[in-house]
Amino acid sequence: LVISNLDFHYINDIPQYLIEIKNILKPRGIFIASFFGEENLSELAHVLHLTENEIYGGISPKMPPTIDVKTAANLLQKAGFQNPISDFERIEVEYLDPLNLLKDLKAMGQGNVMLQRSRRFFTRGFLNKISKNYRRLYQNNNGKILATFEIVTICGSK
Repeated sequence: LVISNLDFHYINDIPQYLIEIKNILKPRGIFIASFFGEENLSELAHVLHLTENEIYGGISPKMPPTIDVKTAANLLQKAGFQNPISDFERIEVEYLDPLNLLKDLKAMGQGNVMLQRSRRFFTRGFLNKISKNYRRLYQNNNGKILATFEIVTICGSK
């Protein structure tokens, strides 16, 4: 059994990674992975792009590249796994403040690790504008903001 939990966005060559996983498995061994899907934190991505464009007149990558659920199953099959299965779940989380969401992401170790990212720091003004835009666009009737996490789970056997 090999388990990979929420780390695909740190892997540069996923097809090769899957082949290596399959090679280390014993016959009838199972690989299970979960990772953030293509709609993960779509609200935050929208607000970051909007805010960065408003303040800096352009955008830079803020969110890591993702894999959709269908592509994930195809990648397993191409790597030689038997009975590839993929599924996803969307989880909506309410936050009192957008900054609490950013603190949780930081605590999860989910900072921006992309090489092509902007090297600008998040200034207080930038963070305040993110908070304002997030509330304006995604605040619910309870006065809380929504953050949608999409988790894709894949499974295949050797």
